Amino acid sequence: SIPALRASAVRVACLPSLTLDVGRRSASRVTLPKDFGRVAEALAVLEGVSGDPPQLQIALGDGLVAAKVQPNRRLTLTGECLSCAKNAPVQFRWSVTSKSDPRPVDLADTAAVTTTGDAKRVQARSPLAVRKGVLLGAHSYTFRLEATLAGSTGYQEFSVATNGGPQGGSCRVTPERGFALETRYNISCSGWEDEDTPLQYQFLYAKLPGDAVAQAAPLTVTAKQASEYVTPYGVASGLGANNTARFFVTVVDRFGASATVSVPVVVSKKALDVGNLLSGATGGGGNGTGAGVLQEQLASGDTDSLLSYTTAITDELGVTELNAEDAALVDELVESIVDVVS
Repeated sequence: SIPALRASAVRVACLPSLTLDVGRRSASRVTLPKDFGRVAEALAVLEGVSGDPPQLQIALGDGLVAAKVQPNRRLTLTGECLSCAKNAPVQFRWSVTSKSDPRPVDLADTAAVTTTGDAKRVQARSPLAVRKGVLLGAHSYTFRLEATLAGSTGYQEFSVATNGGPQGGSCRVTPERGFALETRYNISCSGWEDEDTPLQYQFLYAKLPGDAVAQAAPLTVTAKQASEYVTPYGVASGLGANNTARFFVTVVDRFGASATVSVPVVVSKKALDVGNLLSGATGGGGNGTGAGVLQEQLASGDTDSLLSYTTAITDELGVTELNAEDAALVDELVESIVDVVS
């Protein structure tokens, strides 16, 4: 029997000889206590083979044994032959399978994967590096390393689960219709679930309803834990049919896995008073402080509102026909924006 493993960084369980039958698989389960009464389990499947096959070990490149990886980061595995003598002519071969991801992952594709084997070290090793984005989120993969030495082949398998983005939630915007640079829209999200908390939210706006999130302008500089956002000074008019546009919300978990949802909105164009806009932005706009909106945002350190405000103004002015007087005011406003944000 295998002795119980004590809580420690490393423990080794040794099986007596002749324990495994050739061609049969046996499973060994390791259970470790965690905090708050939880337990962690690991399952090792052993198969008896004939001859004297190389004894292999696979570990994550960072030295950890955690089996949950982030698909938006590079995955590095290191295979090692524990029984190979120095300069032994061992041959390695990597492969990978997945029951949940139907796509074949070609480990011979150097654009996706790099592999190296070095039989000249004291203990022969074969590192495997899978580039970020090759594996899909919320899937499981089993990597297999085979090693052949003196006509005998042994293998080791290592299974990983990739982190998936948040799921199950939705976002809504109120009101669903409004006017450019006037209506304050409230985007709120609820129901998002992920075991890797805390979740963070980033809000974006696309004037064209067909734009992808990559073309959307950020309303918040970075993702924050607040699941609700109010556009402080409105947004630019929608450029789709009947002034349709879209808000995007990207929900990110603690390790960077994300999910993005879009919400349609109608932002109608309204006659633009460039003089009042300039006065309110730079000072004397009736806010009671004598300072303009730009100066107030800068003084308060509210970079999100500053970004949203300047983006909305410049976008709306870019689709507005101006006379010579208004064009001069716009030049002045742009100079004020540049002075504030630089």
